This record gives sequence, C-alpha cells and structure tokens, in this order.
Amino acid sequence: MQAFDDGCAIAQECATRMCLRESTVIVATRLIDLKAAAALTLAAFSALIIANALGLSHAYWAPMSVWVVAQPYRDHVLERGAFRLIGTILGAGFGVLMIWACPDPGIRLMLTCLWIAVWGGAQNLWHGRGRYLALMTGMTAAVVVLPGLLSPTLDVVVGLERVLAVLVGVVTAVVVIGVTTPPSPEVLARRADPVKTPSQPRLVVNSDSGVRALLAGSTAGLGTFAFGLMGILEAYRPAELSALGFAIFALILGGLQHPGKVAPFLFSGVVIGVGLAMVYRVGILPFLPSQPIAILSLLPFLASGVWPAHFRPPLALHSMQT
Repeated sequence: MQAFDDGCAIAQECATRMCLRESTVIVATRLIDLKAAAALTLAAFSALIIANALGLSHAYWAPMSVWVVAQPYRDHVLERGAFRLIGTILGAGFGVLMIWACPDPGIRLMLTCLWIAVWGGAQNLWHGRGRYLALMTGMTAAVVVLPGLLSPTLDVVVGLERVLAVLVGVVTAVVVIGVTTPPSPEVLARRADPVKTPSQPRLVVNSDSGVRALLAGSTAGLGTFAFGLMGILEAYRPAELSALGFAIFALILGGLQHPGKVAPFLFSGVVIGVGLAMVYRVGILPFLPSQPIAILSLLPFLASGVWPAHFRPPLALHSMQT
C-alpha cells in the first residue's frame, strides 16, 4: 500500500512538473509573439509616417514593404530586404524603359508580359528566399507599366516614387524588426561549425523545377497579356487594373509549392481587406479633421493584419514541445 501511495505521489509530481513546463513554454512563446507583433506594427506605422513626411503620393508602399520583408530572424530580414530592394530597382528600371522607349502600347504590353513570364518562371529555379528577388523583379515592372497602358505619361514618376517608398519600408524594417529579432538557427550553426554547415545552393534546376517554371511563367505572362490586350483593343481602363491584379496573384501563387492550399486564404484576405478599406473610406475618413489624425486612424487597421498572424494556437504550441 505504501508503495502504491509513493507511486501515485511520484506520478502526481511528474504531472505537475509537466504542466509547469508546458505553461512556461506557452508563456515564453506568447511573449515572443507579442514582441514580434509589436515590432512589426511599429515598423509599418513608422514607415507610413516617414513616407507621408517625404510627400510620396503612394506612401502605402512603405508599410507594404515592411510586411513582406518581416521575418522571424535578423539575417532573414536583411536578406529579404536586400532582395526586395534589388528586385524593385530592376523591375522599376525595366518599366520606366518600356514607357520611354515603347510608345506603342501593344509592343509595351508584349515585352512587359515576356518580362513577367521570365521572372515568374525563374522563381521556381531559385532556392529559398532568393526567389523573392525574381518575384519582385517581375511584379514591380507590372506595377509600373500596366496601370498606364493607355496613358503612360505619369507612370515614370510612379515608378520612381515606389522605389523610394520601398527603400523607406526596407530600411525601417531592418532597423526596427532586425534589431528586435535573433539570428537564425542556420547562422548560429554556421558560426559554431562552418565546415559542417555549408551554404545551400541558390539555383536548383531539375526536371520538376523546369516544368513548374514553364507552367508558372507562361500562365503569368499569357494571362496578363490577355487582360491587357482587352484594355488596349476596347480602350477600357479597368482592364489595365485587371491585368495588374492577375499578374500579381499569378506571380505570387506561381512561386509557391502548394498554390492550391494558399489560394483560398489569399482570396479571403483580399475580400476582408477590401471590405475594411471600403468601411474606412466611407465611414471614417470623411469625418477626420486633419491628415495627422487620418494617419493615426490607420494604426488599428495596420495592427489588425499583424497581430492575428503572430499568435500561434495552443495546438501549434504543443507541437513545438513534442
């Protein structure tokens, strides 16, 4: 009987220790999530303020750059920020060149769609975060060229301002998020033993990646060309935005391993975002007395897209321990 009681006591003590351990892990993880969400919100809001202070007409690209550059580790933030900046400069440079050198909208559309197809396919040949450079190179050209197929005179300024806004967002993300995030496990392992932790290859070319690159590139290029051609033939300005929207989503989904799993969430996020934007534009913005108040009023909307994504459910926290 005494042995049975001792066994029960030991089992109860083990269960108590396990519960305390799980609670400690959950609390620590929640604090990490809280810190990451706060840093991302601060960085996005700061980028928006700086871009507005510089007088950029498309200041919203700055917080967008913060969101897409944000990563859980410092070296990932620096790497992705560099890729976004380089890709934006390359894409904007190509877009400005098309506007200056190709007055015919049909030729400009054809060359831009070819550019989109090449970089959309190249994503599938690039390993890891390096594919983000290909994504941004194709996407930025689409943003500069497609909205002005019928009236391209102002889009050179748009491209240059977008580059500046991206620079503001990248620098803000690096300063705020990069300082508050730790180095990645890969960097720590490489520091501990650089011989046993070699760098992974940047380009991965095989039959599977080649087929995926061909399908992704052709889908992005041909679909964008179809929408853009409709806008040119019918002189229908909304078709330009349809071409831009198709190019962006085709490029994003074309670089994913499982686009079918992501597409419903992407579509749901767009619908929710558009709904919130309409509520803000109709029900809030007209009643705000000044621009500083209007900028401040965007803070809850910026946070609404950040905080839910940084809090993992209890099941995910439990799986981290097993």
